[in-house]
Amino acid sequence: MVGVIRGPGHYITFMADLLAIRKRLIQEAGRWELAVDPENGDWTDAGANQVIDDATEWLNSLRSDLQIVLSAESFVLLVADTDTNYWSDEKPHLLVNAARRMLEVRHRNTAGKNDWDAAIIDEVHQIYANAIKVDIDADIAVDAQKRVMQG
Repeated sequence: MVGVIRGPGHYITFMADLLAIRKRLIQEAGRWELAVDPENGDWTDAGANQVIDDATEWLNSLRSDLQIVLSAESFVLLVADTDTNYWSDEKPHLLVNAARRMLEVRHRNTAGKNDWDAAIIDEVHQIYANAIKVDIDADIAVDAQKRVMQG
């Protein structure tokens, strides 16, 4: 699955497995210590995966609070470099941003955390709104089909 991260005036496309998420997180946050030796091409985990797991769990808690019904694969934590879950497949930029939020939380940077919260929660609300629209559209289609069959 290909993901898109929006930056100021540009888009960056990347493959959305754990390794790609880890690389994006480290590059965007400038947190090179979260991999073994990224400057020399060794992106082996040295702490990034825990941040990504924490971000996945936080996103899942938002989803539960908003009562969005997504597949169980959103709860899958990423372990192997090629692993994917709902967030990495469908919203990789959101997972990276949530991981960056977790870094702000770890450093007790309230302003940074609040900035990420505002952006992330707004997008999760949009996911919720889209899910409701899909449900409503499906209900309308079922009702229309029933009327045709009863017709």
